[in-house]
Amino acid sequence: MAFSEGQYKNFIKVIVVAAVAKEFRKSAIIKKVVQKIKSQDLVATGELSNPQLTASILPSRDDRFLVERGGVLVKTAKIGPKGTPVATEISVNIRYGLNEEKYFFLTKDSPDKKWFPNLDRIAEWIKVKQSRGKSFKITKKGVRKEAKKEWEIRSVAFFIARKIKSEGIGKKDFLSPFEDRATGVKASLAKAEIKITNRLLELYGTTFVDIQNDVIGNIL
Repeated sequence: MAFSEGQYKNFIKVIVVAAVAKEFRKSAIIKKVVQKIKSQDLVATGELSNPQLTASILPSRDDRFLVERGGVLVKTAKIGPKGTPVATEISVNIRYGLNEEKYFFLTKDSPDKKWFPNLDRIAEWIKVKQSRGKSFKITKKGVRKEAKKEWEIRSVAFFIARKIKSEGIGKKDFLSPFEDRATGVKASLAKAEIKITNRLLELYGTTFVDIQNDVIGNIL
């Protein structure tokens, strides 16, 4: 049965999407990113650690690396007297990384930023941390005690803000699973490329196809 060029392209897209999705599910990159966020205690508001709800991380799940329109592009050429289409180039386009600007300066290798942050936001952050068992103490008349009253919490917030202004904030490596040499984005795509090539060879006898990966990381 002869297929049109459009049908042939769609068949190949299905093969590519299936192979890429399988490798990324196995690599579990987003799951590992979320685990790192939680292990590094970056969970005060819950926004960063819940990408499915907040879209703080791209993609939001390990099965969504290729959901955007244009994620897979197939170029073909017609050969032989019947003009049979064959794939000459497959492009896989993936965007990934941090999708929330306010967390950018937490990430490893980001520029240093020193500023005096909003005291109200820090005070709310302290209250959330306290509700989860974190202790914030102040010294009053030579005695160390837990900050409970509003003015006490704001005193702690001012101390934290002043420290951020003078020293900046500590960097975290919670995005490192994206770059892991064995299971990161590039490694997962390389494994998928082998599966795609083998499948095309098995189904269509296609041996000359250029698979290009357009990977854009750490998007804000």
